[in-house]
Amino acid sequence: MRKNKNLVIIPARGGSKGVPNKNIIDFNGKPLIEWTILQAQKSGNVDYIHVSTDSVEIADIAIKAGANCDFFRPPDLSGDEAGTVPTIIHSIEELSRVGLLFDIVLELQPTYCLRGSEVISDFINVFEDKDIQSAITCKRVETTEHPDYVIEASDNGMAKFGINNPGEFRRQELRPVYACHGLVLAARVDSFQKNKSFFADNCKLKILNDNNRFLDINTHEDLELMRMFVERYPNYLL
Repeated sequence: MRKNKNLVIIPARGGSKGVPNKNIIDFNGKPLIEWTILQAQKSGNVDYIHVSTDSVEIADIAIKAGANCDFFRPPDLSGDEAGTVPTIIHSIEELSRVGLLFDIVLELQPTYCLRGSEVISDFINVFEDKDIQSAITCKRVETTEHPDYVIEASDNGMAKFGINNPGEFRRQELRPVYACHGLVLAARVDSFQKNKSFFADNCKLKILNDNNRFLDINTHEDLELMRMFVERYPNYLL
């Protein structure tokens, strides 16, 4: 049986509004993006790591850490409004031009630096089932953010309650629903190119029960929280 060839793409623009230069900010002694590169390397079954960026500084750091960055994003994929799907398609197409072809593509965002390497390995193993087209990380919703308890607002600002009243919240009676997070997103390359999405038919839910894995850096407060967490639990990084 032929082994799948697995491509990791790490999207990392140079600009950031919440935390300037957050992708390369010092985090536990290394540039933030380097932790994601190390996790992909340690997973043991990634064939190629490409960092999609518009920044020479990010590219230099990525290459020194053992990733690849042989081309840059074009300007139309480098602004604040640029989504990750077009950048991933761009990376796949550019790599294919030089004969680098892959079966599975994984998106790893650098700001989720607590995912660890085992989560990546587990994702890649999912695709041993040929029927699975994509896989996404998610966690069970077990708070009043559950859709049965979500409150909408009417035009005049009055509360429109959902199926259940939050004042009568009972976690043990919740039907199982899940929230998707961008910790790891993966798909077969042909499926991703066709659907332009990781959310395809035959999508495997990878349910993680450790909510610490989902911590994400978007603000300075997030960054300080993560630094304190890693100081106490450094094993989460790898």
